[in-house]
Amino acid sequence: MLSAAGSSAQTTVVAGSRPLATGFFDPTAFGSADAPVWFSRAAASGASVVRLEASWSAVAPQQPSDPTNPADPAYQWASLDLQVEQATAAGLAPIISLAGAPRWAQAHPIPKSSTPGAWEPNAADYRLFAQALARRYSGHFPDPLHPGIMLPRVRYFQAWNEPNLWLYLAPQWTRVRGAWVAESPLIYRALLNAFYAGVKAGQPDAVVVSAGTAPFGDPPGGQRIPPAQFDRILLCVSATLQPLPCPDPAHFDVLAHHPYAFGDPYAPALNPDD
Repeated sequence: MLSAAGSSAQTTVVAGSRPLATGFFDPTAFGSADAPVWFSRAAASGASVVRLEASWSAVAPQQPSDPTNPADPAYQWASLDLQVEQATAAGLAPIISLAGAPRWAQAHPIPKSSTPGAWEPNAADYRLFAQALARRYSGHFPDPLHPGIMLPRVRYFQAWNEPNLWLYLAPQWTRVRGAWVAESPLIYRALLNAFYAGVKAGQPDAVVVSAGTAPFGDPPGGQRIPPAQFDRILLCVSATLQPLPCPDPAHFDVLAHHPYAFGDPYAPALNPDD
């Protein structure tokens, strides 16, 4: 959670630069009955954006027959609609972060050890849902609870959450001829490109943000991939940042990372790719 604190000190802004935009992410507070209060406090603190966590499986528990149509009866948007309306009413720009695949959109069989929504999500289904999502919050879709009023426009959409962590995307590694190979960056590149295509089809001038990578990784075969290693594979560059062959380059507008620290924030990373 990040906020901008007010200060009486005079600030010098370099010509052509922009002040740091700050925002909040708190699914507990923003999903509660007191959400309007928390959105208002976030805005009063100087924040300009708010990240809203959307569950694909919660919005689409059943496979829709017309998946690019936001009005398909299989979709359950009410909770997300409310959060978007409350955030925009407080003057905050929402970033909708979409993760957690429904069972019908995952590869089967799903291992019992996998976190719900994480196992090999189907990129083609993700693209269709992303198109419906962007269309619903384009500023031109009718609010089902308020006839004659359109749902607010959302400009920022984020594809998944911490894809270098098994908790959100699996498998992270696969065994190939006795060696561990990073798998999740390849799965995620397909998801990201599908999400980008879907969002742009529903709202061409929307901004697509990549999933924020988790800050730490494990040795090969573990439950996490170090974020710098993950991004190099995602972006098809070598350890020295030289371009590598890439038949399907990653498409996005903003690259995201979660620079969290645990314990001492000044402690050096154990892994050079953390």
